[in-house]
Amino acid sequence: MIYALNSNFNLMLETIANWDEEVDDFGGTDRPAAVVISPGLRYAFNHPGDAQTVIGIAAPIGLTSAAPDFGVFIYISFEHFFFRPRTGPEGK
Repeated sequence: MIYALNSNFNLMLETIANWDEEVDDFGGTDRPAAVVISPGLRYAFNHPGDAQTVIGIAAPIGLTSAAPDFGVFIYISFEHFFFRPRTGPEGK
């Protein structure tokens, strides 16, 4: 989920669940669930020409014993147009 507090600042809540099949000592199988919830936020800095730098941070928290207890996720991205289609009959 992403909640936009304004056009540049977003609150985020992400979750993931993963089941890995494991073979136990007796030849049986077990499928422990690793469930992680990750609250976070991101902020966008707008530049001329519709370019944008986005920074974000999240705190992944394990909800099951098979998941990591906690962590930190930090990211930065730079976004810009590679191609702009021409508009109008004269390409303007």
